[in-house]
Amino acid sequence: MPDHLFDMHPYMPHGQCYLWQNDLLLLHVVSDTLIVLSYYSIPFALVYILKKRQDIPFSWIYWLFGLFIFLCGTTHLLSIWNVWVPDYWLSGFVKLATAISSITTAALVWPLVPKILAIPSQAQLVAANSALAREIENHKRTEQELRKLTLAMQYSSSMVIVTDAQTRIEYCNPAFFQITGYSADEVLGQRANLLKSDLTADETYKGLWATLLSGSAWHGEFLNRKKTANYFGAWNRSRPSSTRAIRSAISSPSSTTSATVRIPKKSSATWRTTIR
Repeated sequence: MPDHLFDMHPYMPHGQCYLWQNDLLLLHVVSDTLIVLSYYSIPFALVYILKKRQDIPFSWIYWLFGLFIFLCGTTHLLSIWNVWVPDYWLSGFVKLATAISSITTAALVWPLVPKILAIPSQAQLVAANSALAREIENHKRTEQELRKLTLAMQYSSSMVIVTDAQTRIEYCNPAFFQITGYSADEVLGQRANLLKSDLTADETYKGLWATLLSGSAWHGEFLNRKKTANYFGAWNRSRPSSTRAIRSAISSPSSTTSATVRIPKKSSATWRTTIR
């Protein structure tokens, strides 16, 4: 390294340029001192934040900002030093380091702008949490309704059958087994035509499913068969709600009472059946 980098004799201190006027010296020295103290406090604040909040995204950019601000403070510190000591080579090298740090920070911060703007704001997070809370509350209400529906079907005296779109039986309530005489092993997974008595025209069944699959409501009468080969008549009203169907009936042949079962959309069609 050239010897003249350490030779300060050819130069005069900045104070000479100020003519050593006390008021002018005081103005520059006090101003630079306050700037140095401010610049040096900011990196320490950033480091403290990063230590306490290690989940902050893009934390490396904070370190670059801290280094850049620290070097800026150092340039002002050397400005105070140069008032009395003409160490301009040291001052120049610190300015060069500051320039490299600032250019690097500026070059890296712009690609981060879209990513930073994509981070949800506090207001957006509050709104999202509120929406989630409402959704959870709606879900709880839906669960309560489903629980009521389950209890209604489970303890209903009406026969309830749940089938899929291919008429395969997925669920039967206790009243179904009591009315028809079938067991769960005998009906689950079987098609609903298990109850077909051959006394109801095929066109009736075809019309039922064609109507439901088209999204329309259907009503009509069946004459179905129990396991014992006895018959029971059923008047049905149904409406579609996607891929399943629910049929309900009551056991007394002389009764005209009706039962209605509702389930959420996207899960079934609802049947209303009365045994005559």
